[in-house]
This record gives sequence, C-alpha cells and structure tokens, in this order.
Amino acid sequence: MLPAMEAAQRRMREWVSAGVVPPAHPRIEMDADGKVVRDEDGIARGGVRLPDVEAPVAAYYGGGRGPGTVGIAGKTEPFSDERIHERYRTHEGYVAAVNAAARKALEQGVILEEHLAEYDRRAKDHPFPA
Repeated sequence: MLPAMEAAQRRMREWVSAGVVPPAHPRIEMDADGKVVRDEDGIARGGVRLPDVEAPVAAYYGGGRGPGTVGIAGKTEPFSDERIHERYRTHEGYVAAVNAAARKALEQGVILEEHLAEYDRRAKDHPFPA
C-alpha cells in the first residue's frame, strides 16, 4: 500500500477508536479560474506534501478536472540533468533532501515511521545524472 494511504488509514482508526483527530493539511491552491496554482517546479501548491513532491526530480500533473477531484491519470515531466544538479548538486544532496522531506512528512502525519527507511533506500537507489 502507498505510504500516504497507510498513514491515512492509521489516522482514521486512531480517530474512530481513540478520538485522536487526524492532522489537517491545506487544500491544493486554485486560482480564480479553478486552475491549479503551481510552484517554480511546476508542482501544485498546497495539499499533502510527500517527499516526492518536496524533493522532486520531476513535475507531476494530476488528471483531475477541477476542485476536489482526484484523477487516476496524469503525467510526469522529468527535470533536466542540469536542473537536478542545480537543485541538489550531488547524489548525497538529493538523498539528504529526500530524507529531510520524509522526516517533515512524518512530523505532519503524512507518512509513518516505518516508511522512512523506504524513502532513504529509494533515494539512494535513484540514479543521479553525471
């Protein structure tokens, strides 16, 4: 199961069984025309911020058609090698950014502690451009 889904299910069980209210997260920002507002990386602003979004190597575009929708299709536009180097400098810099983003996501209740090692492994295994 996906880390965010596992965390959401655990938070829901804690809410139902013990009254622990799950953390709130900002909605994805929309402009006056109902279009998603994107940051300098082309990623939607707001919403749940997984490490893939906080330490990106690509821009991610969902397939939703408007506020509150969730599309199952979308597209990924990988960053150029130059952009990745500009952002992280080294593979170690990328791994550090992913791990910092994973710890932040854990603190925000977006992922669970058991997911930290998987994010670290994926970052270390991710090819870094020469």
